[in-house]
Amino acid sequence: MQHYGNFMKVAWLAALLLAISCSKNDDDAGAEVSIGPRGGVVTGPDGVSLDIPSGALDEEVRFSIHRHANTPSATAGVTPAGALYEFLPHGVVFKKDVVVTLPFDESRVADAAEALAVYWADQDEGPYAALPGAQVDGFAKRVSGFTRHLSYGLAGLPADDTPVDTDPTDGTDDTGDTDGTDTGDTDDDLPDVPTFTSLSAGGGHTCGIREDNGLAQCWGGNDDGQAAPPAGIQFTSLSTGQIHTCGIREDNGEAQCWGGNDDDQATPPADIQFTSISAGNYHTCGIREDNGQVQCWGNNDSEQSSPPEGVAFTGLSAGGNHTCGILADDGQALCWGDHAFGSEAQFAPPEGVAFASLSSGNLHTCGIRADDGLVMCWGFNTLGSLAPPPEVKFSSISAGENHTCGIRADDGQVQCWGENDYAQTDPPADVVFADLNAGGWHTCGIREDNAEVMCWGRDDEGQAAPSTGIAFADLGTGGWHTCGIREDNAEVMCWGSNYHGESDPPVGVRFTSLSSRMYHTCGIREDNGQVQCWGNNDSEQSSPPEGVAFDSISAGDYHICGIAKDTGQALCWGNVGDFPAPTGVAFADISAGSDHTCGIREDNGEAECWGANYDGQAEPPDGVFTAISAGANHTCGIVKDTGEVQCWGANYDGQTDPPAGIKFTSLSTSSSNHTCGIRADDGLVMCWGENEYGQTDPPEDVAFSALRVGGEYTCGLRASDSIEVCWGTQARNFWR
Repeated sequence: MQHYGNFMKVAWLAALLLAISCSKNDDDAGAEVSIGPRGGVVTGPDGVSLDIPSGALDEEVRFSIHRHANTPSATAGVTPAGALYEFLPHGVVFKKDVVVTLPFDESRVADAAEALAVYWADQDEGPYAALPGAQVDGFAKRVSGFTRHLSYGLAGLPADDTPVDTDPTDGTDDTGDTDGTDTGDTDDDLPDVPTFTSLSAGGGHTCGIREDNGLAQCWGGNDDGQAAPPAGIQFTSLSTGQIHTCGIREDNGEAQCWGGNDDDQATPPADIQFTSISAGNYHTCGIREDNGQVQCWGNNDSEQSSPPEGVAFTGLSAGGNHTCGILADDGQALCWGDHAFGSEAQFAPPEGVAFASLSSGNLHTCGIRADDGLVMCWGFNTLGSLAPPPEVKFSSISAGENHTCGIRADDGQVQCWGENDYAQTDPPADVVFADLNAGGWHTCGIREDNAEVMCWGRDDEGQAAPSTGIAFADLGTGGWHTCGIREDNAEVMCWGSNYHGESDPPVGVRFTSLSSRMYHTCGIREDNGQVQCWGNNDSEQSSPPEGVAFDSISAGDYHICGIAKDTGQALCWGNVGDFPAPTGVAFADISAGSDHTCGIREDNGEAECWGANYDGQAEPPDGVFTAISAGANHTCGIVKDTGEVQCWGANYDGQTDPPAGIKFTSLSTSSSNHTCGIRADDGLVMCWGENEYGQTDPPEDVAFSALRVGGEYTCGLRASDSIEVCWGTQARNFWR
């Protein structure tokens, strides 16, 4: 298992008591509160609260909450179940999730309380989208959710005419299907989906062994290469740690690891065969094939990598800073590491009890008793992590950070307990699973009927968005999210971060092209050629001009530019500052960077740029170009005469040093400092520039038909099947 540090939140009751004690005569506004890096609680009218954890802010900010005079109509994407509140100041972006708690009117909810959620919008008139992590307190008439930015919010139910999934990661799409695709199609309409024989869920990534070829495939966070398995290696088992992954090779039984290795947790011993392996936070342990003893490597600050000598085990599970195993001689549990040797009795496993299997979380361990299939847990009781359902027999269990899930022996369905801040203990109903694994704050399982993967819980790095096998016609890559236009129905699917609704595309709308950046995405509608956007709108970058059809669009960090269909001229919106688009000039191509924009003039093919120019990124060289792409502080273009790339602007990381003598057909630059292009001769990708996260290391021998560069990752569409492949901090469908 892999685990992050505990997230200790303040209960809504404490916030309510604070609101009462600090209330003012003005019922429509709460007092302004200054909160800094240590965190705190902001309270407003009617007991509304905003719980900001420590580390969410870098500096002190003054906050306030106001009851709004207007309440949106149901057509704005929500059926209101309470008053509308405005959270100030707008534009604040938190580094961690904050908890929003709002009251609801019971008379407006009737029997639909389970569908309640906090609905959020950048404008008071909407459109509104449900925040993740909905928790309903029927006794106090409160509902809470998670956000990372401030705007307008209210308690509500999905509008009748706007299907809204209050938990978009629970495997249920907006039509009520439970095929895990979130598209509304039936299973028969979908292309083949990769199937798996086993899974392992990490802190922010997930890996599985493919059923068809035995190779490892991973998705989710990839900052340390933890979601980039070695090419062509077949595995018999896998285990994911917080930022690393290890597996047992099929060919020689040895361990092979990848990802973070600061504590040598990804450096297994050579020439040792293992029968099982388990990755903890920053350590890994395995059972040796030759003698059944445990051997560990990695961090040993708490002696979690110091197993007892001369003792054979049949089962093993590595937790946060401890490890537990099942003794071969009597089936009892033995643990070592944090609090394992009686310094605190509650961390010691029960005596005289034989276990069939064990699973260790961050500060707790659970096991299935061998005699009756019931579960026993021990350790620290964080948010109910030691409270398995009584009298329920399980065939398998898996412990995450502070939650545990198991497959029930009687019906094969999943039941969970413990922390539920991200709905990680809310498995899909009426689905039978063959395998299960709990990660930091998400859980994934393999369906019994078709061996496909379903995940639920936190999905900020795409860890709960497994491969779908769906082909795409176009991609848009933002800072930490990706969107694609499905080839089969022209609708948009998104995955990754969703702090501003950037991964919540409109339902039932067909698009012809997409462009994403930072926390927003825009697309050209198929029906009228107009632009529709979603996500962050602090600079009105998601508010395109109405009634204007576009040939193409390009998203910058806080502005969007497009080529108008009727005139060919550039139109820009958002934070354009003192650099509006030139008038009277028609463009054949356009690309928006962080603070500048460049286009290829239609009359002569030359490049013209406007906007910030502190690194020369808006001073193009003379010449004729066939394609252009603007990055953070640099720009690259394909020269017409040679097909080679020429770049200008900042060159801190070699982002303006393209390979010489190589012809390209397309280019894409990032909001950070790297560039990638598709070679003209063979369709392979070449990248240059910053490579801290492997974003310029494309898969070998894979031809691509399209390419999009994100913040610190890159995605492309494989030429063979239009399936998306991503590398860098966001890994998806990563197989060779």
